Amino acid sequence: MAASLVGRTVGKYQVIAELGRGQHSIVYKAWQPSLERYVALKVLHRYDQETLRKFQTEAILTAKLIEHGAVNIRQVYEVGQTADGYLFVAMEYIHDSLRGLLERAKRRGKTIRPVAAANLLLPIAQALDSIHRLGWVHLDVKPQNILINRSGRAVLADLGIAQRRGARTNASTPPYASPEQADGNRPVGPWSDIYSLGVVLYEAVTGRLPFRGDLPVVILHQHLTEKPPLPRSITRHLSAGQERAILRALSKDPRSRPRSATEFLNAVIQTRSRASDIFQIPSDLLRQSSNRRIPRPVLIGGLVAAILIILLALGWLLQPYLTGGVSDATPTAAATVMTASPSPSAAPTTAWTPRPSRTPTATRRPTSTLAPTPTRTRRPKPTSTRKPTPTPGRTATP
Repeated sequence: MAASLVGRTVGKYQVIAELGRGQHSIVYKAWQPSLERYVALKVLHRYDQETLRKFQTEAILTAKLIEHGAVNIRQVYEVGQTADGYLFVAMEYIHDSLRGLLERAKRRGKTIRPVAAANLLLPIAQALDSIHRLGWVHLDVKPQNILINRSGRAVLADLGIAQRRGARTNASTPPYASPEQADGNRPVGPWSDIYSLGVVLYEAVTGRLPFRGDLPVVILHQHLTEKPPLPRSITRHLSAGQERAILRALSKDPRSRPRSATEFLNAVIQTRSRASDIFQIPSDLLRQSSNRRIPRPVLIGGLVAAILIILLALGWLLQPYLTGGVSDATPTAAATVMTASPSPSAAPTTAWTPRPSRTPTATRRPTSTLAPTPTRTRRPKPTSTRKPTPTPGRTATP
């Protein structure tokens, strides 16, 4: 097994994490400091002449197809070799794939509705049609090579085994191979990619592959000789028209298949089972990812800071009420200032007047030594009466 390059620098790229590995190469997530972006870095760790040819074909063909108008294909940034002999290709980094989406759906016991799956795959059909117009065939259409970017748009990847139209080859991934690829002696063409796209859609809407087996040769034989199980026997979400469209794409005879990839998917979309059929993949199945993860200590520190700010704000808002409560806790001083009768020898007690609370204190009549009877009001009542009581000897004589 090849040693991991995580933590090392390959060319101008700082290797961060391993994304996957195959027989001849490992794909890493890497950081390019000069442009401040993430890239997918495919590094060859062992190769022969055929592997090297495929490696170079993928990079050069991708660049040429994009230059000549091919759409929805993952971009290639650079091909190079390090001083210690590593061959690498730097490509556009895309964080999710159809394989990941299907696995999440399977874990939750779900499948993708036909129209939503066809809409998701429509950019892939456009990519295939643009490749076919330029005379090439992808030959490896499968969920692992269908990437999903941040906006939820599908992007086609991996042109490593692409061939010119009319070539004869058995290069394939067996579960998604067309009968022509399974045979190896029939010419491949756009019809071969349409078959593989039909297998992908079949899997997306039913949750299973049309042909399965323990050995690749068994699966390839099924592609050549057997009919797939009817999709409607597996899922109830397909209409009869949608089932016919999928089975047409999976025809053994290339001449019976749709003329283009977009024609195939449009047939699925236009023959939806009901008017309420959902048109998009549910958001809970799409992987939400951020290139820059926030470390756990930062998250905890931010949460603590937020709680402290909330507590300080509450303290500031409740300060008037808390202050009033403190003044009511000492009723004797308050009663002395507010209810004492004036005395020539008494000096003013204090210049500060406490704020009355909204709720009266439990002791409504505090004891005061300066006045015989304290009143409940802030200002003491005058001791003199409006009409003085007449005294004897001063009464008028009639």
